[in-house]
Amino acid sequence: ATVNETIVDNKVNMIFEVKETEKVFVERINIFGNNVTEEKVIRNQLLVDEGDPYNEILKTKSINNIRSLNFSKTVKSDIVQSENNNKIINITVEEKPTGEIVAGAGVGTEGSTIMFGIKENNFLGKGISLDSQLKLSEEDIKGNFTVLNPNFNNSDKSLYLNVQTLE
Repeated sequence: ATVNETIVDNKVNMIFEVKETEKVFVERINIFGNNVTEEKVIRNQLLVDEGDPYNEILKTKSINNIRSLNFSKTVKSDIVQSENNNKIINITVEEKPTGEIVAGAGVGTEGSTIMFGIKENNFLGKGISLDSQLKLSEEDIKGNFTVLNPNFNNSDKSLYLNVQTLE
């Protein structure tokens, strides 16, 4: 679109010239650097797919969705022009550790306690969150086990399971 402005007698005349452009499509989306995370976990965050008309806003939102998974240190995208004037989107992720292990021990007036816990936000690269803790004391055993699958069977529905001991 171009705009031509002319000023005549303290008035501004504006002429907008809009020309139809050639439609450009997404020919291919390549994902690099995902050594742990399964490709489908990343592709589920994309708002644009191969064969769709290219849309810069949807591409940017898709990259932000991948960042929001919090599985990667960096997420970068590069747009390449293909031979037939379509777009190839190259997405490069640099994965980061997503788990943690906690251990503890203590002695108090009620006796000794040992605690152990494991937390993983990207179990087996499937985007599943696991959280488990076990606390052993001289009198009892307490613990919990939690699983969250944010996209159960590609249904866009979450599955949440929590098992814990009662006091």
